[in-house]
Amino acid sequence: MKDTSAKLPPMPLQIKHLVGFDSRFQRVKSLIDVESNDAVCIMGIYGVGGIGKTTFAVDLYNRIRHHFEAASFLANVREKSNKSVKGLEDLQRTLLSEMGEETETIIGSTFKGSSEIKCRLGHKRVLLVVDDVDSVKQLEALAGGYDWFGPGSRIIITTRDKDVLHKHDVEIKRYEMEELNYLESLELFCWYAFNRSRPAENFASISTRAVRYAKGIPLALRVIGSNLKGRGPEEWETELQKYRKVPDVEIQGVLEISYTSLSDLDQKIFLDIACFFKGERWDYVKRILDACDFHPDIQVFVSKGLLTIDENGCLEMHDLIQDMGREIVRKESPSNPGYRSRLWSLKEVHEVLKENSVRILIFLYF
Repeated sequence: MKDTSAKLPPMPLQIKHLVGFDSRFQRVKSLIDVESNDAVCIMGIYGVGGIGKTTFAVDLYNRIRHHFEAASFLANVREKSNKSVKGLEDLQRTLLSEMGEETETIIGSTFKGSSEIKCRLGHKRVLLVVDDVDSVKQLEALAGGYDWFGPGSRIIITTRDKDVLHKHDVEIKRYEMEELNYLESLELFCWYAFNRSRPAENFASISTRAVRYAKGIPLALRVIGSNLKGRGPEEWETELQKYRKVPDVEIQGVLEISYTSLSDLDQKIFLDIACFFKGERWDYVKRILDACDFHPDIQVFVSKGLLTIDENGCLEMHDLIQDMGREIVRKESPSNPGYRSRLWSLKEVHEVLKENSVRILIFLYF
């Protein structure tokens, strides 16, 4: 088959330390039959947060993209579609642009955008990855049906919610991401803890103990490894004593341990980023935090695996880590948002303002 990679947009950024994907790739490749031109195939990759769905999708995309006329990787669909009223329209425009179909006119609505995709790509053999979907509405706007794409096209969807795949009105093959096995977990952990594939001298036994807490979840392995990196055996023992107090099934609790290892000021900064600044440019966030006399050092969070900065200088934080931060704030006052240190939900902000307004009126009346 002719290689068409020269016509394609640049690959997504390579992700370091790909472990355990070769066997998974072979299974998925057989499911979607990449080289067949007979029909369109849609496949959903699902699993819990932090289990490596997006990383695997990037790896899969990079390995098979040369088989197609055009390709697009739509990352963070859930977040981007909910960020603004026209979030889905922007994603539709991005999809068309990455497929080489520039749109000079404003799409105007998701319905029109869907028509544009079907019209322009209906005869093209394309590869499309729709990453982190959490509603059928998103699938209907970006991958509505088999007739949207030319024969031989492959559509890959990643989601935490398997029900989204069931509810979409097209047949979708399914692949469940499973936890890494022990050897894979140990290798991935070691890359983050030691910058190599095996434990450093005198750390073999304690590395095994550390790995077992993560239960094969790649995100937890990365965070724990990053948190322990550069420390001596005694410090490892201290940290692992803390991990023992957290139930193995509670990955949320495992992630919180990296949070509690921060200084009081850095904890405040982390919670601010988790609640308000994920996806924003770091230079913009730093100006705001500097104005509060926080003067943050981003490397404190990067080194612990809590944050990364993408190629555009924007803050990236895994959903599971963001959820952990927001849960810490929610637990400050579970039943009364007005007593929490931070509010990010518009609904809760409205409720608190409404309640406070009533209190003020009552005070003035009496």
